[in-house]
Amino acid sequence: HRLPMALVDEGLTDIDICESPLQLGCFISWDSHRGDRAPIEWGQGEDNLWNGADYTGYKTAPAICVNPITWTTDSVPSKKENHLGALSTFKAAASLSEPLSDLIKNDISVQCGTDQPSNWLFVNADRSDRLKTQGLFSIFEGNLHGYDFDYYWANIRQNARDRSDEFVSKKLKQ
Repeated sequence: HRLPMALVDEGLTDIDICESPLQLGCFISWDSHRGDRAPIEWGQGEDNLWNGADYTGYKTAPAICVNPITWTTDSVPSKKENHLGALSTFKAAASLSEPLSDLIKNDISVQCGTDQPSNWLFVNADRSDRLKTQGLFSIFEGNLHGYDFDYYWANIRQNARDRSDEFVSKKLKQ
């Protein structure tokens, strides 16, 4: 779900949006979209979030976009070599006892579309076929929100470790 900046600016005023990889106590959100296809902006600004009074949400654009590879909010594309690994999302269903598939590394570059009202996280189109919808459904592939964790899995995992280490380090210095 695309979350508006107004959620933090108006609703959660004591929480900042994360703008660096080690920032603590901040808010992270993104919504992936294929970078070579123009997003459809219908429904932009409409949500059903609790705004403190009711579920009419926040009508202020743009959306929050924190790049899950660089952990910044700018529109600078991340480098493929900084992509630590994605899980292949298109393999046969696995059991819980089966190990995760091999990571697909150094394959994805993303950037926040800060010039767009929705501020999508744009994903490179030249990524591995193992990370793309196959067959007839590939014609409709544009919104990649369903892959927001799979594509950046190793980066999210590493950043969780890094922020945890930063938290512990700061606590030990107190």
